[in-house]
Amino acid sequence: MSKKAVTLQLNKQQIDDKISIESKEDEAESNTRLLTAEEVTNMATDLLEGLGYKKAKPIKVVQEGMRYYVVEVNLKQKNATIVIDANAKEIKEYEINDVSKKSAPSSIPILKIIPIMCGIQVLLMVLFNFLRDYIPFL
Repeated sequence: MSKKAVTLQLNKQQIDDKISIESKEDEAESNTRLLTAEEVTNMATDLLEGLGYKKAKPIKVVQEGMRYYVVEVNLKQKNATIVIDANAKEIKEYEINDVSKKSAPSSIPILKIIPIMCGIQVLLMVLFNFLRDYIPFL
């Protein structure tokens, strides 16, 4: 055999080895299938239902890297943040916070302002009517 034939045969064998290694890695990855967003959401709502929060509405699911999912859930007056490990298929941590609603400044509704303005106008008309006799320029 010539030198070229030997090197071609070695190159072909190396390529076959690489392909078999890659196919084995693909099989290993398919065996350790990652969770989907729907499965992660179900895990989060199941956890919250186990803690006694019946009406849990997921707001968003974010995948951080290839390993972690972060699920934000809206409860009645609280927000929950749950971190789930997709490889281990388990909940790593969760946090439940109270929602602080911003209180709007107490404003007087228009339906109350209109009678107040009318009352002030009537009082000023009566006052100026009495003062007209005492002040000549009115």
